[in-house]
This record gives sequence, C-alpha cells and structure tokens, in this order.
Amino acid sequence: MIERPGHLKSTDSKERTYSPERDGRIEVEGDPMILSILAKQAENVRQGEEDPNVRIALFILPGGIRGVTSGGQVTALGESGLTNGFNVVVGGSTGAHVAAWLLAGDPRLGTTIFSEECASKNFIDLKRIPDGHGMDVEYLSQVYRGETSNKVLDIERIRAAHPDFRIALTEYYTGKSVLVDGKNTETIDAIQASSAAGPMYTKPIYIGDTRYGDASAGAYFPVKDIVDEYDPTHIVVLPNRSKDLKESATSRLLDRTLSASLPAPYRDAWLAREQNFNEGLEDLRSSGVPYVLFWSDNAVAALTREPETIRAAAARSEEHMRTLLEASK
Repeated sequence: MIERPGHLKSTDSKERTYSPERDGRIEVEGDPMILSILAKQAENVRQGEEDPNVRIALFILPGGIRGVTSGGQVTALGESGLTNGFNVVVGGSTGAHVAAWLLAGDPRLGTTIFSEECASKNFIDLKRIPDGHGMDVEYLSQVYRGETSNKVLDIERIRAAHPDFRIALTEYYTGKSVLVDGKNTETIDAIQASSAAGPMYTKPIYIGDTRYGDASAGAYFPVKDIVDEYDPTHIVVLPNRSKDLKESATSRLLDRTLSASLPAPYRDAWLAREQNFNEGLEDLRSSGVPYVLFWSDNAVAALTREPETIRAAAARSEEHMRTLLEASK
C-alpha cells in the first residue's frame, strides 16, 4: 500500500492545514469530457443497452495514504451511479483497496479506512519493521472480513458488479508483473498481497502456489496489459500522486537500506518503482487511447497519519470530481 517509506509523521504533531500555495491543487490531464461518455454508458447499462463500441478502463494506482484522494474521487463516481460505465477496474496496492470498495458499492465507507484504521498503530508502527509488519496489511484484511470491525467488504457484491476487476501484483521471487482476476480469486488475500509494501511487510502471502508482493514494484501502472486485453476506447486514471512528486535523497537511502534483505528481483523492482510509474505514464500518453488523469495535490504523504488532514483530502478530491461531473453534463 505504501509507495515509499520515510515520510512518517508523529501522531502528536499539529494537524496539517491544506495550503494551495504550498500543496498545489488537483490537476486534470487529458480530456475530462470522458466523464460524460462514462455517464452515458452507465445509463445504457442500466437500461440494458450497453454500447459495445464503448469500453472504459479505470486505473487506481499505488500511493499509500495518498489513496484517500482516489477514495474521494470514486465516492463521487460511485454515488453518481457511474460505476457500471466501466468495463474494467484495475487496482494496485492502495488502489486495490479503493477499487474493491467501489465495486462493493460503498466507496464512502471504504475511504474512512484511511483516516481511521490506517491512522492507527494497528496499521503503521515502524518499530515492527524488524518483525516484518511495520505496515500491517493483514490487519486491514481482518477489518474487511469483519474480524475487528463492522467495515465488512462485500465480496459477493464485488463478484456481481458489472465491471471486471483486475488486481495488480508483483511476483515476490521474480519481480514480474501479474494481473489477477479480483472476482475469481481469494479477493481479500489478493488485495493484501498487492499492498504488501516491500520492506514494510515481509510476511509471506501466497495466491495458490505463488508468493506475491506490492504492486508498485513490478505492476505499478500496467497500461499495456489492459490495452492488450480490453482494447479500451477510453481510460480514466486516478494516480494518487501529484504531477511534481519528488522523492528525497534521505528517503531513497532509507528505502535502499530497508530493502537490502528482499530477493534481488523484487528489491530491484521495488527500488525502480518511480521508473516503473513513468514507463506506464509514457505508455498511456503514447497509446493513442483518449484518457483523463487526475493528479493529486501534495497535502497528504504516503505515511501521513493525521486524521483531519486525511479526511480533508478526501473531501477536496470528492468535491473536485463532483464539480467535473456536473460540468460534463
């Protein structure tokens, strides 16, 4: 679920107030009128008249706690009745969590995970890194199964949803990108594996006989795979990062140090995830497929834990998407 370690803030720190001058704003790249096409297709599906010549893919990418931005965005999309306008929803790492809650029909509840469960020490505690669960994605799996909360992820509704669901994963021992069918697998296990963040979660997670790790290593932005499989006519991307996001030298050094014990192929893919994202972005831009991409602001980092800051980010992104939806009518 994390994109890069080294940004943890103390829970005792002052709540961070959003400042457009410092943090920037959500930016739109591409054609936002694709939202109008999405709305029309969703209505066609409701009427039993789906247009076979319209195929829209949604990508929800990694980003750690920045996933709250896409949480707000899919809340606007889902509550506006647009989920069924997509043919396929692709989620990796934090994006797999957001995608699952969208398809389960309760994206607003799912978005509260970021400011509640993810803001607690049950989820992030750097003192646990030597024990293999500094970021405890197993805890979120327990939440989703109703073992530790009432936020139960409705797997049957996910399986009945109109869009296909692809969960991006990285093979732990080879570093290779994999997309699994999120409806016809152990869905929660696959989400957990997709967000098993490099050195922050090293407990083994298997799907079948294969061990997997975080999507942001080998499967950050698998544009080519989805274009080959679905031949989409339009693509919507929620990247959970700003256009100008930069990793500090200190963060890179810490990341390299913590990753030293990982298998070489997975470690190399993990450390190259910025390059992996940029390659996917170039694939998108050169694909010839019309797209719209919503860059986040910088108010929330990958490991932010201030609940009010996180909630405010969700509200901003939801409001921004609702404004665009209204403008596209």
